[in-house]
Amino acid sequence: MPTPTGADVQAAVQAGLVARMTTPVQGNVIPPGALYVCDNGKFGKGWPGWQTWLTC
Repeated sequence: MPTPTGADVQAAVQAGLVARMTTPVQGNVIPPGALYVCDNGKFGKGWPGWQTWLTC
């Protein structure tokens, strides 16, 4: 599932200029070689629990 960003942001991700933010429940695919940051969803409705989080 792609993230809701425009072509300019996607190009910046692919160029390594910005990182992609994702959570386990989003199911987003991180492009190969892209920088990324993981939000564990702990303070929202998406917290999968420690066991799931540590094995993502």
